[in-house]
Order: sequence, then structure tokens, then C-alpha cells
Amino acid sequence: AGHKRVLCVAGPGAGKTVLAAFMCAQHNLKNKDNYCWFLVHRQELVDQTIETLQNSGIPMDGIMVAMVQTVTRKIEKYKKPSMIIFDESQHSMSKSWKKIIDFFPDVPIVGLSGSPVRLDGKPLGSIFTDLCETVSVRWLIDNHYLADFDYFAPKVDFDEKKKKKKKEQKGDKDKKKRKRDVI
Repeated sequence: AGHKRVLCVAGPGAGKTVLAAFMCAQHNLKNKDNYCWFLVHRQELVDQTIETLQNSGIPMDGIMVAMVQTVTRKIEKYKKPSMIIFDESQHSMSKSWKKIIDFFPDVPIVGLSGSPVRLDGKPLGSIFTDLCETVSVRWLIDNHYLADFDYFAPKVDFDEKKKKKKKEQKGDKDKKKRKRDVI
């Protein structure tokens, strides 16, 4: 019963970690044997997550906060989770993340992401079946949770034909230069 693979999308500053901490606490209250994994992809995020859990008064005895890479190495040595939360879950299509997901096919998964789009275009729908969107960045700014910003970026030309033509021209120049160097 219920939703087993939920991707929670919230912008920076929306409180994804606090939300997940609350979910872990509520999950563990339902059954004393419940055990929640909160997995991240960088050591700094392990430290930040533990700090957030502690600052929120969440008991750590039913929660393991760890790096995906660490858990993947010896997945069988850890206590089986009854729920897994993945931070930055746009990375969930990678081998290490999929190893964990495949090892526990029946364990509910909650993914957290501020940007649920992968640069390689791989869809997250093969892992997550439901999408939960929270407040927008604009709402957070308008309600003084985030500062407003101006966005600056260089102009980037993604025209593949131009890129290919430049590469060919560079190749022609290199070929002429090599020919000159040989003569």
C-alpha cells in the first residue's frame, strides 16, 4: 500500500533534508524495527545531514547516514533498511546507486532533488514512480527564505554543425602545420 518510489523536488533552501529527517522519524515511530538509510554522494553532505538530524531532535539510533559509494562496497554488511532516502537523486541512474536500489527491490525509496533532470538525458522514471513538488524558488524568495538573485551566464553556442565545422577547420590547420614542420 502507498507510494514506494517517490521523487521529492524542492529548490535550494526549501528544506529537503529537514523534510527527509521528519520522514525518517515518522517512519521509525511506526515500528520499532524500522531502520532508515539516508544516503548522499559527498562526505560534506554526510556531516550536514547528521547535523540537521541532531538539530531537529531526531533520534539517530534508527537512522544510518552514509555515502552511496561506501555502502555500495559492502552492502550486505549493513542492517537492512525499511526505507531509503537518496539525496541529490538525479544521480540515481549511476551504477553505484542502482546497485543499492536493485539489492533492495521491495524497500520504499524517497529521492530528494533540486534539479531532477540529468545532463545525459536518462529518465528517472525507471526508478521513481511518483513526483512530489514542493514550493518554488520564487515562493521561497517572495517569502524571504532565500535572497533574490540576478543570473549571469556567458553566451554559449550549441550549434553542432558549427562545432563540427570548427573541428574540421582546426584539423585542416593542424595538418597544414604538420606538413610545414616536416618540410
